[in-house]
Amino acid sequence: MNLIALILGLVLERMLTRLLDLRGLTWFTAWFDVGGRWMRRAPGRAGLLVGVLVMLLPALPVAWIAWAFHDVLSGLPYIAFATVVLLLSLGPQDLLAQVNDWLEAKARGDEHAAAEAERAICEADSEATEKATARKLESAILVQANHGIFGVIFWFMVLGPAGAWAYRAADLFRRHMRATGSGGRNTARAELLFGIVTWVPARLLAASYAVAGSFDDAFEDWRAYYHRTSAGFFRVSENILAAAGIGAIRRRTPEAGSAAAIEATRDLVRRTLFIWLTVIAALTLVGWAT
Repeated sequence: MNLIALILGLVLERMLTRLLDLRGLTWFTAWFDVGGRWMRRAPGRAGLLVGVLVMLLPALPVAWIAWAFHDVLSGLPYIAFATVVLLLSLGPQDLLAQVNDWLEAKARGDEHAAAEAERAICEADSEATEKATARKLESAILVQANHGIFGVIFWFMVLGPAGAWAYRAADLFRRHMRATGSGGRNTARAELLFGIVTWVPARLLAASYAVAGSFDDAFEDWRAYYHRTSAGFFRVSENILAAAGIGAIRRRTPEAGSAAAIEATRDLVRRTLFIWLTVIAALTLVGWAT
């Protein structure tokens, strides 16, 4: 049933992305403000436990509804509910549509629109990547693909709708902590917690970039990054994604930041998504996924 909901959710995302303005999930803002205050008041490492509660509590109602619907009417209510949750969890923006906007703006020579599209894609995440120089936009696309698409899919397949919802809550919470200028220890805690939940999907995605592109180059750049980094264990996922993804397309697009390089990055994400769906379908057929 999760496979059906996944396909429906991805199809609806492509069809409705310009009509829906719900995936920012702004109704979480008040909850995140409360959570931030609790974290500031919590002594020592208790702040991390508070952060975990802030990220997990929104998923409890989703888990209960999914459990209640699972065996009702052959699972049809579950599929409908899971599709809606997945649709709201993806994003918060349609990455591929944003990339197409940038390419279209470049093609017609509209540098202002291209710059706006680039800022929308990069957000604050590109600041965390060591590739945020000549390959800034490519890096941001590769990183945002994990945060907005593949991380959601991974936790959806592992834990169902509640997993996708909790992952989106974790991502939005760290974004909220950055944007509100809370700074310091609390923002670092939120980043650490998101780094933990994204650790596995980020590495699966980096390996998938290698499979979908130049395998040897991707792993060569991945290894090279590990040899030179001093970042913490859970804080390197974004740089790994950028290194592996850029390595996967580097030989085809030597000119950084060009339209050809952005097209190659977009196509790499598309191929990787096809690979994931194929593997998930195969696992479902053999009974290893539901």
